[in-house]
Amino acid sequence: MQCSRALVLENMVDAADVDSELEAEVMDECSKFGRVLRVTVSISPTDNQDSYELPADDDVKIFVEFSLPSGVGELTILFWVMIRIEH
Repeated sequence: MQCSRALVLENMVDAADVDSELEAEVMDECSKFGRVLRVTVSISPTDNQDSYELPADDDVKIFVEFSLPSGVGELTILFWVMIRIEH
């Protein structure tokens, strides 16, 4: 089985909290788990084009590409443990 070098982070921030520093902040934090090649923040448009509301937090996705799959594995395990502790 081949491991991925990419990770998609969802439900981290609301669209209103996305700013010019978010990519750098995510890269800095994820770099603790391996060399990060790229971070991309994507905000999906709302379904209602007549609405002036910002998209919900589930419409913000952060894509992180590591140089090696090991960074993705370590970060995935950390998130899984954090989720288990919170519940």
